[in-house]
Amino acid sequence: MTSLIEVKNVWVQLGGQTVLEDVTLSVGDRDFYGIIGPNGGGKTTLLKVILGIVPLMKGEVTIAGQPPESGRSFLGYVPQFRTFDFGYPITVREMVLTGRLSHIPHPFRKFSATDKEKVDTALREMGIEDLADRPIGELSGGQQQRVIIARALVTDPRALLLDEPTSHVDPGMETEFYEILSRLQRDMAIVLVTHDLTAISTYVDKIACLNRKLFTHGTKEITGDMLAAVYQCPVDLIAHGLPHRVLRDHTGGEGP
Repeated sequence: MTSLIEVKNVWVQLGGQTVLEDVTLSVGDRDFYGIIGPNGGGKTTLLKVILGIVPLMKGEVTIAGQPPESGRSFLGYVPQFRTFDFGYPITVREMVLTGRLSHIPHPFRKFSATDKEKVDTALREMGIEDLADRPIGELSGGQQQRVIIARALVTDPRALLLDEPTSHVDPGMETEFYEILSRLQRDMAIVLVTHDLTAISTYVDKIACLNRKLFTHGTKEITGDMLAAVYQCPVDLIAHGLPHRVLRDHTGGEGP
């Protein structure tokens, strides 16, 4: 498998504190990678390291063999929901179209027909084409999150980085949301930072546990040892029924 994102022996300090310690991660084309860990463990910082917007103390990051400053054009980024001001008077279509700003070589040039076609495609992919002319402030949290992802998709990314994308999605809509991500994986890699172990157990191909240090073995299996190392306390894993996807192999009947 071709390696798209390479993070090698990365150390990061912020405010005099070590945030990432000797982190190594490899993401291939069309991987679906889930990253879990406690608050303050460095998950968001790792995404920003990949984007090249957090300086490294040690280590190296490449995207498609390029440094992040040039390779980030291959990435679509969906930051945490609270970073957006949804009170701004803008329609869904206009919001998604701003994702094409980097493709305009001159600040006074108008959006092209291609730009607008990309927006229409992204709206369809996220199932929100019927909301195109609605003010974004009138949408539900789940609908707004889809708009943000559509905005990232119009750049034609080879990888989509998502930071806690279900934080404002109704529980009843989460399954549909992750099914959309699974469809997107046919054309790109997905790197998902989340606390949602249900999503991790069902949809991802590989799992990394991060708490300053990264613990992973390149599969979707989560072990008690991995979680204990990350959360720094004893962890018991309980499986309800078979089959399940992330716990280590075992035999026996149905769970309690």
